[in-house]
Amino acid sequence: MAGRGDPPGETPGGTPEGPPGDGEDEYRSVVFDESFVRAARLQEYSARERLGSPARAVRTLPPWHGTPRRSGGALFALVLALLIAIALGTVIYLGVRHPHRAPVSQRADALRISMIPLVPSGPVPGGTPEELFRNSPAAQHRIGASGIPLPGARRTGSFSESDVLAALTIAKNYLVVSSLYPEVLTGGAVRPVRVLLDPDQFDQFDRSMATPAPDGRHAAAGWLIRFDPAKVALADPGVRVHGTLSYSTAGSDTLEVTSNHSFTYALRPARPPGATPQPDPAAPPAKPEAAAGARPDAQAQAAPDPGHQSGSKEPDAGQAGSGQPASGPQAAGAGQAGPASQAGAGQQTGWGRPSGEAGTAQQADSANRGASLFVIRRELRLRFDHDDLPHRRAELVSSSIQAGPQSCPQDGSGTLRPLLSGERAALGVPAGTDPYTTAEPTTALCGSLSPAAQPSPSPSKGR
Repeated sequence: MAGRGDPPGETPGGTPEGPPGDGEDEYRSVVFDESFVRAARLQEYSARERLGSPARAVRTLPPWHGTPRRSGGALFALVLALLIAIALGTVIYLGVRHPHRAPVSQRADALRISMIPLVPSGPVPGGTPEELFRNSPAAQHRIGASGIPLPGARRTGSFSESDVLAALTIAKNYLVVSSLYPEVLTGGAVRPVRVLLDPDQFDQFDRSMATPAPDGRHAAAGWLIRFDPAKVALADPGVRVHGTLSYSTAGSDTLEVTSNHSFTYALRPARPPGATPQPDPAAPPAKPEAAAGARPDAQAQAAPDPGHQSGSKEPDAGQAGSGQPASGPQAAGAGQAGPASQAGAGQQTGWGRPSGEAGTAQQADSANRGASLFVIRRELRLRFDHDDLPHRRAELVSSSIQAGPQSCPQDGSGTLRPLLSGERAALGVPAGTDPYTTAEPTTALCGSLSPAAQPSPSPSKGR
C-alpha cells in the first residue's frame, strides 16, 4: 500500500501512470496558440463562475464558435457576389430591352413617287365653295388639321409608347405642313417641309424642287402639294380632310407610319397680272346711290363731259358715271350715262379693282361662283429610327398621289394643274412606255374621275 512517500506518477502497485515512454512526445506537434484555444468545443468555467454556481466544470460551445471572423467574411463575400450578380443582370436587361439604345447608322432610301391624274368625263362643276362642299362627298369631312386624328399609341417592338406617339405627331405635322399651309400651296415655300425630312434626302428634295421631272423620283408633288399661283388661287382656305394614320414595326430598330387621306380644295382662277377691269354685260344697272359712291380717285381721273365743262362744279351721279372709262362698244355718249357706263362706275366684275361697294360685292360673288373642287388622294409611308425621333424628322419612303380633275396626259411633276370651273379635259393619251429601256420604268398612268366624286348640281339653282 503506497503511502505519502510514494513517488509521484506511480500507483500503489508500483505501476507508472500513462503509457510507457515520454508523454510529451505525443503532443509535440500540437501548437497551443490562440486559434487552438478558440477552436475548442469545451470551455472551462472561470473561477468566478465556479464559485457562483455548483454546475458542471465545463460547458459545450456551438460549432461556429471559435471562427467568427471566418464565417463573417464568408457572409460578406456572399452578399457582395449577390449584389454583383444583380447589377450585372440589370445591365444586361437594360441593354436588351431599353428603348433608347445606340442608333444604328444607316442611310435613308430614296423616295419612290407615283402620280395618277384623274380625268373628268364632262365639264367641271362650279359654284360657291359653300355649295360645292355641301353637295360633295366632302360635306362631312373635317376642316384642316382636325381631319388628321392620331390613333392610340402603344408600345411596339423596341419603341415605347412615347416613341410611337412622337412618330405619329411628326407624321401629322408633315401632312399639315405639306398639304395645308397656304404658303406651301400657293406661295412657293419649301423650307417648312424640308426641315422635317431626314438629311440624307435633302439632295433628292432640292433637285425635285429646282428641276422636277416625272421620273418617279423627282416630282415635287411627291413631297408636297402646290399649285401655280399665277393660274390658281384658293377660293376657301378651309381644306376638307379625311383619312387615317397607322403604324407598325419594320425591323428591330425601325417604325413605319402610313397615312391615307383625301384633301379637298376649293379653287378659283387666279387674278392675271396686269388685268384691266371688264364690266359684266349681264350685270343689272347700278343705282345712282351706288354710282355716287364711286372712289374719289376715279372721279379725279374721269374725263370731263363736254356738255358740262362750264358752270358746273359738282357733276351729278350720271356725270360721274359717264366720266368712268368704259371698255368696248358700251361706252356711253357725252352728257348722258348709259347703263353700261353706270355699271362700270360702281359694279365692274372683272379681276380689276372695283370702284364702289356694289362692284366689290358683285366681284366677290362672281369670283366665288367661279370656284370648283379639286380632290387629292395622298398615301405616304414614313420611316423612323431611334435617331429620328429626338430630332423631329422623318424618312419619306413612298408617296402615292391621285388627283383630279386634271387632263391626261398632264405633267404635274412641278405644280399640279387642276381643271377649273366649266373646263373640260383635253383629249390625249399617256406618254409612251418603252419596255426595252434598261432605266427604271416610269409608266405614265391616267385614271377616270368618278362622277360620284364631284359635286352634285345645287337644287336651288336648278343646275
